[in-house]
Amino acid sequence: EIIDVKLRDNYNNDSNLIQITLDTYRIYFLGDSIMAGQGHSEDRMFSELLSRHLQSQHPDIGVYYTNLAHSGATIESDSGNNYSNLDKEIPRSFPSIKSQLNSIINSSSIINQNVEHIIMDGGINDMEIMTFLKPSTSQQELATKLSQITNLAEQYAYGSMKQLLHKIAQNFPSTNVIVVGYYQVISNKSVAMRLVADYLSYHVSPFLPLGQSIPMLTGFSFSTVVKQCQHAKDELNRCNLKAVVEMNASLSSNQFKFVI
Repeated sequence: EIIDVKLRDNYNNDSNLIQITLDTYRIYFLGDSIMAGQGHSEDRMFSELLSRHLQSQHPDIGVYYTNLAHSGATIESDSGNNYSNLDKEIPRSFPSIKSQLNSIINSSSIINQNVEHIIMDGGINDMEIMTFLKPSTSQQELATKLSQITNLAEQYAYGSMKQLLHKIAQNFPSTNVIVVGYYQVISNKSVAMRLVADYLSYHVSPFLPLGQSIPMLTGFSFSTVVKQCQHAKDELNRCNLKAVVEMNASLSSNQFKFVI
């Protein structure tokens, strides 16, 4: 942390202004709802828990963190509307993860060099989550969706993520960067999701306008959602990891790490 200091003698004469650097630990969190800690109280969010742990390990220095992540954030596109004043629990694409990164790049390279960690995720919202949450009605439709998921993961979790990492390497060359992977959104253990869908289908559908309904999740359709979610998780993590590995290889370093 850089601060401005002046010394004053007994005759109230001030010295020239000098800058000194205090030993600090600074972390930025960038990404979507996973990184934002959606659904948790602030004292239980990952960013807060990590900062408290680091403070306990480094009691003699200040540990500072800024969490810019929010629900619905995409890597690439902004909506064009500035919703940055909304609560991070409210889903929206803006500010994108690219915009979050731009907001922390300082014109002073000295300040950028004093960022210890950038912890981030990204890619799932660029894919549009309903791509894998909407049930498939046939094996052919399932196969098409799985292929679509792979293509979207390559485009965003690999391509867009790698561009993001490249920009970080240019502006934060001494910062350790951790890319956090995704978990499976719905699995065979997601009994509550199945029960809610069936309840809505049975109790709500009769009150919807003519021709509209909430479909029952049959055994087959629920299994397609599970397969799509598993495939999305695997492809997102595979592509994020590929971006990290290739960036490290291009830099001949281990600046970037991927964790699940």
